[in-house]
Order: sequence, then structure tokens, then C-alpha cells
Amino acid sequence: MGNVTITLHVNTANISPGNVNANCHFTDSNNDPTTANPEDFQTNCDLNDVLTWEGVPTDSSLHDSVSITKIAYKSGTNLFGKSSLPGHNGTVTGTVDHGTGGDIQIYGMNFDVTRNGTTKSYRIDPKIRVNN
Repeated sequence: MGNVTITLHVNTANISPGNVNANCHFTDSNNDPTTANPEDFQTNCDLNDVLTWEGVPTDSSLHDSVSITKIAYKSGTNLFGKSSLPGHNGTVTGTVDHGTGGDIQIYGMNFDVTRNGTTKSYRIDPKIRVNN
């Protein structure tokens, strides 16, 4: 596969701490299936793939922003061999250099939403799976 981009789409007008899952969904450049619950979303990749996470508002006319601030290991196989990957300019990049076919990592994605000059932080926990 090589490079995989994972995009978090956020309804910035409606998101709040109590409804993160209802106002977010994921897509990726592999065309992995979107799920109703974003925490069930699974990106499939190969060993040595470079993954990049980015965030976008669902309504670009609002001029809001979504910045990915950190990817943190939560459970399963630690596919990056690190406890966390830091954000840089609103994205996070990491290389899948641990694990074997079928291994799954659940990770925490920390992200900031800036709306009308106010920034709030949120977290969501999707998955990565290494192909066989």
C-alpha cells in the first residue's frame, strides 16, 4: 500500500463532549468501509506503511478547523512501537513498523476543533489492522 491517509470528518457546528461519535466519521485513502460508530472504523494497512491522520470540518463554509494533536497507543499490538505520536501542524504521521498480519491496535486520537475563535479538545478511539 505505501502511504495511507486517514481523515477525520467533524461536524464542527454540533460537536460537544457528550456527542463526539455522533458528529464524527472517518474515511481513508484505502477506501476502507465507513462505520456508523467511528470507534468501529478500522484502517487496513501493510507493515512499513506510512499513515497520516488529518482532520476536516464537514462544512467547509464555516471556516472552522480540525487539528489532530496526538495518536496514542490504547490496546492490542503496538504497531508503532511508541506510546504516542505527536501532532505537527494539525496532522500526525507514523510508520507501522511492528506487528504481523492480523494484528490490531486500538488507538486514541486527540483532536482540537476551533470554531469562532474558540478551541476545544476531544478524543476518539478507532483501530488499525495489519493485512495478512
